[in-house]
Amino acid sequence: MDPSAFMQLAIWLAGVLVAAVAVLWLWNTTLPRVFPGSVRALRFGEALRLMLLAWLLFGAGAFGLTFALGAGLW
Repeated sequence: MDPSAFMQLAIWLAGVLVAAVAVLWLWNTTLPRVFPGSVRALRFGEALRLMLLAWLLFGAGAFGLTFALGAGLW
């Protein structure tokens, strides 16, 4: 495998982790205040799974999975 492919994979993985932290922060600062008592705070693994599920449901199907992963033509 090409070293630049490993670099792209590392950058993608770092982006996924940063996005999961953003989902965690947004959820924990917004939803418990909007729905007090009925929504609990998320842990990091739950935020990561929620973000990936939303990406699969709404992001990957927009132009096809390969396009969303960066293999499509711009």
